[in-house]
Amino acid sequence: LADERDQLLAAGMDDYVGKPIQHEHLVHLLEHWTQHGTRTGLALIEPATTAEPTPVIIDWAESLSLSANKPELALDLLHMLTNGLPDDRDELVEAYVERDFHRMEQRAHRLHGATRYIGVPLLRVASGALEQQLMHTRKTHTTDAEDAQHLLHDRLQQVLEAIEQLLAHPLDDLA
Repeated sequence: LADERDQLLAAGMDDYVGKPIQHEHLVHLLEHWTQHGTRTGLALIEPATTAEPTPVIIDWAESLSLSANKPELALDLLHMLTNGLPDDRDELVEAYVERDFHRMEQRAHRLHGATRYIGVPLLRVASGALEQQLMHTRKTHTTDAEDAQHLLHDRLQQVLEAIEQLLAHPLDDLA
């Protein structure tokens, strides 16, 4: 699917939404692309007046729903994700230090994709925001701009904090 995504983006598409389509991811993409309404003629989406709740670390009900209500499968998927998180964390940090934003974007995309099959809203939101920021930075050629650097750093910090919180969360108490 990553190859298909890359091919479609290379062919001129602005973005790509893969399955399973999650409501909050779709809303995030719509908000992201309509923020540039002055350029495209689209109306801006007004932010909600009520504060959004902070996403939880693990949403067990969502994990069960995404795994066809199979607790063993949901737990296995969580373990598979958490087992790979140290490598994801290290790769993101290394790529950031080396200013290899392409590699960083690929890892953020991989991580964000994995979170869409498991009820981990905090990490899903953080990794999605990092991926979107990296894509925007690449498309606008602003990787050297100071404000872009600050945004990337902030997004990376949010992902790293979400990873640490998820790694610290006891999984075996869930099932």
